[in-house]
Amino acid sequence: LRSLLSREYPVTPWRSLVLGFVALAYLINPLDLIPDAILVLGWLDDMTLMGLWLASMRKDIAGFAAWEEKKNERRME
Repeated sequence: LRSLLSREYPVTPWRSLVLGFVALAYLINPLDLIPDAILVLGWLDDMTLMGLWLASMRKDIAGFAAWEEKKNERRME
Protein backbone atom coordinates (compact mmCIF):
# COMPACT_ATOMS: atom_id res chain seq x y z
CA LEU A 1 0.00 0.00 0.00
CA ARG A 2 2.88 2.33 0.82
CA SER A 3 4.50 1.77 -2.61
CA LEU A 4 1.19 2.34 -4.35
CA LEU A 5 0.41 5.57 -2.50
CA SER A 6 3.93 6.93 -2.98
CA ARG A 7 3.66 6.14 -6.71
CA GLU A 8 6.79 3.99 -6.49
CA TYR A 9 4.87 0.95 -7.76
CA PRO A 10 3.96 1.74 -11.40
CA VAL A 11 0.80 -0.40 -11.64
CA THR A 12 -2.44 0.77 -10.04
CA PRO A 13 -4.73 -2.24 -9.49
CA TRP A 14 -7.92 -0.39 -10.46
CA ARG A 15 -9.95 -3.55 -10.95
CA SER A 16 -9.21 -4.81 -7.45
CA LEU A 17 -9.74 -1.40 -5.87
CA VAL A 18 -13.13 -0.94 -7.53
CA LEU A 19 -14.18 -4.53 -6.88
CA GLY A 20 -13.18 -4.17 -3.22
CA PHE A 21 -15.21 -0.99 -2.88
CA VAL A 22 -18.23 -2.61 -4.57
CA ALA A 23 -17.92 -5.74 -2.39
CA LEU A 24 -17.72 -3.68 0.79
CA ALA A 25 -20.65 -1.48 -0.24
CA TYR A 26 -22.70 -4.57 -1.10
CA LEU A 27 -21.92 -6.20 2.25
CA ILE A 28 -22.90 -3.07 4.16
CA ASN A 29 -26.04 -2.42 2.11
CA PRO A 30 -29.11 -4.04 3.68
CA LEU A 31 -30.64 -4.70 0.24
CA ASP A 32 -29.24 -7.90 -1.27
CA LEU A 33 -30.18 -9.92 -4.31
CA ILE A 34 -30.87 -12.76 -1.89
CA PRO A 35 -31.79 -11.56 1.63
CA ASP A 36 -29.38 -12.64 4.37
CA ALA A 37 -32.33 -13.89 6.43
CA ILE A 38 -32.42 -16.90 4.09
CA LEU A 39 -29.62 -18.89 5.69
CA VAL A 40 -26.84 -20.20 3.45
CA LEU A 41 -28.43 -18.89 0.23
CA GLY A 42 -28.52 -15.39 1.65
CA TRP A 43 -24.81 -15.47 2.32
CA LEU A 44 -23.94 -17.12 -0.98
CA ASP A 45 -24.14 -13.92 -3.03
CA ASP A 46 -22.01 -12.08 -0.45
CA MET A 47 -19.38 -14.83 -0.40
CA THR A 48 -19.32 -15.02 -4.20
CA LEU A 49 -18.56 -11.32 -4.48
CA MET A 50 -15.90 -11.55 -1.76
CA GLY A 51 -14.35 -14.56 -3.53
CA LEU A 52 -14.10 -12.61 -6.79
CA TRP A 53 -12.44 -9.74 -4.96
CA LEU A 54 -9.96 -12.02 -3.19
CA ALA A 55 -9.06 -13.76 -6.46
CA SER A 56 -8.40 -10.37 -8.03
CA MET A 57 -6.28 -9.32 -5.05
CA ARG A 58 -4.19 -12.51 -5.23
CA LYS A 59 -3.30 -11.72 -8.83
CA ASP A 60 -2.34 -8.14 -7.93
CA ILE A 61 -0.32 -9.24 -4.90
CA ALA A 62 1.58 -11.78 -7.02
CA GLY A 63 2.38 -9.02 -9.54
CA PHE A 64 3.54 -6.71 -6.76
CA ALA A 65 5.71 -9.43 -5.22
CA ALA A 66 7.40 -10.05 -8.59
CA TRP A 67 7.98 -6.30 -9.04
CA GLU A 68 9.42 -5.97 -5.54
CA GLU A 69 11.72 -8.95 -6.08
CA LYS A 70 13.07 -7.39 -9.29
CA LYS A 71 13.52 -4.07 -7.50
CA ASN A 72 15.51 -5.77 -4.73
CA GLU A 73 17.64 -7.65 -7.29
CA ARG A 74 18.53 -4.34 -8.96
CA ARG A 75 19.62 -2.93 -5.60
CA MET A 76 21.91 -5.90 -5.04
CA GLU A 77 23.72 -5.35 -8.36
